Amino acid sequence: MHFNADNVDLLALNKVINTTSAEECFRLLINHVPVGIFQTDNQGKCVFVNPRWSEITGISSEEAMGEGWAKTLHPEDKEEVFRQWYDAAAQGREFAMEYRFCTPSGKVTWVFGNAVAIYNQIGEITGYLGTITDITQRKQVEEQLRRTEMLLQEAQRIAKMGSWSTDLTTNEKWWSEQYYRIINLNPGDAIPDVATLIDKIVHPEDRDRIYQLVMACIEQGIPYETEVRLLRADDTIGYVFMCGRVERDSQGNLRRYYGITQDISEYKQIELELRENKERYCSVVKSMHEGIVIHQADGTIISCNASAEKILGLSAEQIKGRTSVEPCWKTIHEDGSPFPGENHPAMIALHTGKPCSDTVMGIHKPNGELTWILINSEPLFLPGETIPSGAVTSFSDITQRKLAEEKIAQQAQLLDITTDAILVTNLDGYISYCNRSAELIYGWKKQEIIGKTANALLYAEISLELEEALHKVVETGSWQGELHKVTKTGKKYYRC
Repeated sequence: MHFNADNVDLLALNKVINTTSAEECFRLLINHVPVGIFQTDNQGKCVFVNPRWSEITGISSEEAMGEGWAKTLHPEDKEEVFRQWYDAAAQGREFAMEYRFCTPSGKVTWVFGNAVAIYNQIGEITGYLGTITDITQRKQVEEQLRRTEMLLQEAQRIAKMGSWSTDLTTNEKWWSEQYYRIINLNPGDAIPDVATLIDKIVHPEDRDRIYQLVMACIEQGIPYETEVRLLRADDTIGYVFMCGRVERDSQGNLRRYYGITQDISEYKQIELELRENKERYCSVVKSMHEGIVIHQADGTIISCNASAEKILGLSAEQIKGRTSVEPCWKTIHEDGSPFPGENHPAMIALHTGKPCSDTVMGIHKPNGELTWILINSEPLFLPGETIPSGAVTSFSDITQRKLAEEKIAQQAQLLDITTDAILVTNLDGYISYCNRSAELIYGWKKQEIIGKTANALLYAEISLELEEALHKVVETGSWQGELHKVTKTGKKYYRC
């Protein structure tokens, strides 16, 4: 997050705490902002850090002085941090980088750090002023997203199942890589319209039926599940299971057409079923610079930084003078219901004198765009006072995270609408996920399955077949064959 002294209107802040000196006002603000702030001399030796900096890095301000701050840099990042720092200094530009700190306790914290040069009156660099923002959570989400994307592709490859989606308002189309392969196209090829695709890949005797099903779904919202014959590139006939659904907006209008297509050619021949992993598709959250606004005791906003203007879509002049309770903000809860202004974290902090953190709010910009923000608010107190004289509120744009969460739900829907039983186990054999079809086929509820082993639930006795299959998967990466299982009621079940 970009933040420096120029972001804060000290004269405006002085209206809040007018009994304190400007220097004390600035010190109070420095101690309450949710980012770490540091200052060095022109040689890069630390001369100041605020409490939040110490909290993030795990070392005290005394330990950070001089070159002490560098001791807590992650060993794998230290050389690159110094290289980029020196390059930025030599080129007279801002230093900005994501890197890690390793606290004395061994905790690794990701930060986004930036710094700018401080000049004296004759243009000489006297030091550097910068900030660090804790982005550990964002990094963890990104790593989980990378893993789930990889697992989704691998799961779809194993299960021979592709997924697809069409935005009915923009006609934007998306196909998974496996869907391209199933219909004999290459990933990246132009996506044809419905009629062209059906004429190209569907068996002539199935074309009219499939076209009517698809168009009824797109135009009327009627879901479908069906099997269809496909014409393969080698002139053979393949079989796929198709399932289509639509999603409506809050007004009931059709918004998205999505579904899965699974190659069941082998099922038609030998009645085998495939198992795949459930994917938990996490929101990519792109870290945005946090907005900061300052409220006086009655809630009136008296100052804001540039990031607040960008996130809210308003100029500083439009923001200042407003209060959080004014209806012009047009704010909503996550469920779409109105967000009363008196419940805004800033108002709660002012009324209770306690911090209010991690509040999610949707806010409509003047152009009608809905932006989701994560808000934190801290009350400000004059020395010796117990009633807040103001509040500092920070917020970050989490709209992309909300969209990612929606996409996760969409991917989960794709796994739950397949008719195959899907179980995911760890390397120790314990089940970590099952889909709806697994519950229906085996008779166990999800809460009865999770945490158990397949041997304990699905076999009357220890299954050597299962052990051999799992060993084969670990050894070669795949396996297919027949396993003899039992349901909860003891009924025998034969599946791949």
